[in-house]
Amino acid sequence: MKLFVTVTLAVVHAAAAFLILMLASWFIAACSIAGIGFNYMLPAVVIRALAVLRIASGYFSMLVGHSQLLDSLAGLRSALFSSLDNRVNVSRKHSLQALDHQSETVAAIWVAWVAQNAGIFTSLLLLNIGCWWLVPDLSFVLSIFSVSYLVIYLGLLLTMLRKARELVRAKSDAQFALVQHIESASIWHLLNDYQVFSPSLKKLRKQALKLQSFVSIAGLLLFTTSMLSLCWILSSYATNFTGNPLFLIVPIALLSVTDWLVPSLASQRQLVDYFDAKAGLNNSITQVEPRGQLDMSIQGIEVNQFIPDKTTLYPLNISFQVNSMNVVTGSSGVGKSSFLQAIAGLSDYDGIRRVIPRNKAYENCTNQGILSGALYVEQFPYVLSDTLRANLHIANPLASDELLHKVLKQVNLDSLSNLDMWLGDNGRPLSGGEKKRLGIARAILTEASVLLIDEPFEALDRQTTKRMCDLLNQLAQHKIVVLATHIIPSNLAFDQCISLEKASDLSLEFAKENVRH
Repeated sequence: MKLFVTVTLAVVHAAAAFLILMLASWFIAACSIAGIGFNYMLPAVVIRALAVLRIASGYFSMLVGHSQLLDSLAGLRSALFSSLDNRVNVSRKHSLQALDHQSETVAAIWVAWVAQNAGIFTSLLLLNIGCWWLVPDLSFVLSIFSVSYLVIYLGLLLTMLRKARELVRAKSDAQFALVQHIESASIWHLLNDYQVFSPSLKKLRKQALKLQSFVSIAGLLLFTTSMLSLCWILSSYATNFTGNPLFLIVPIALLSVTDWLVPSLASQRQLVDYFDAKAGLNNSITQVEPRGQLDMSIQGIEVNQFIPDKTTLYPLNISFQVNSMNVVTGSSGVGKSSFLQAIAGLSDYDGIRRVIPRNKAYENCTNQGILSGALYVEQFPYVLSDTLRANLHIANPLASDELLHKVLKQVNLDSLSNLDMWLGDNGRPLSGGEKKRLGIARAILTEASVLLIDEPFEALDRQTTKRMCDLLNQLAQHKIVVLATHIIPSNLAFDQCISLEKASDLSLEFAKENVRH
């Protein structure tokens, strides 16, 4: 219903504006030749009424249109989340695109393109009908101009559709590069000149300017066509309409094409973005295969000949038991994060992963799928643009405020005493270390039996690192805790240290160095 109202109001808005232009043109010409008995009041009243109608329909079209946009955006993102149930998309690049730019572009198509173009085409139709009815001699020239406009319109659309994919690709790469660059702010001071490593936007600007040049050329062609049509009318028909104010309607319309027709050319960018965003949303769902889910309390996990996907590791043979602290080490890029994700079932792997349940009733179930009893805490935990309470409730919606304060104190975030504190876009008020501890706080609230934590000590000072070690040591007394880290603090009581640098299928000893503190 809102879509119909939005488009209808947009059509009324455009039609009223066009009628004002035409009526005012006729009125000015009529006043210059009218006699004493001419009724000046009635046309002026009609023009004022149309102006009021135009203003009112414009405001209400935006009001209803944006209400529909927000409803559509909410429904689209909810459907996206629902469709990704038990599906794992490990690409943050595609996740950001789908949830941010692509969903908003798809939801806005009615306001940004459909309503606007419906109004413009209605105005063009009214002009042709009015010309055929009032000044039929000019209808042939106007028809030629209208056909020329449609050819330019469709030509621009096809050209932009062909070229826009390059822009979308450049925009996606630039957005993801910027996110990565900002997230690495904690190590900028280690670089001689961090600006040298900042992402370049030259490719994006070049593609955007190319598309904008197509719009400018199309606008210039349309204006040239309108001027040629005007010259045709003035040279061939002006003498036949001497003293007829209706003659001015078509010339005025042709002179003002930059105001009422050219915007439809510029709006083709929104339609092109819509097609690419729609395809991107579909791909984000269809390219990710659904995974099964193992809903059980876990006693242990064993992997044999285990190789996480997209890594160069040798096959691993490792066992993780309950009540244990396990440390995974290795240089950057060796595959520590991939190893944790594969253990949790969030990414593919070769080999065997055997899950040992606490409940014997689950002993014969499949070992494939996502472990609902395991939680992977990523290296850069994402913070919702919401309150602190909402960011904690995503881990446990039933948690009381008292429990939230207790967990925040455990992770040394008791300074964040206001649960209604607004954290903004990706937690702007929080430091990198605070975001990391917020992710661990969520892990505690989930009460998962397996915690897989990526770089828990990164961006933490010495005192906070000691407190986090004490907390993790405590959690390891009744859980399986696996840490992927470059830093091994002295007070971290771990049961085994797995060096992925030494991973080998020849001997378990190369993959596991038992150290008891």
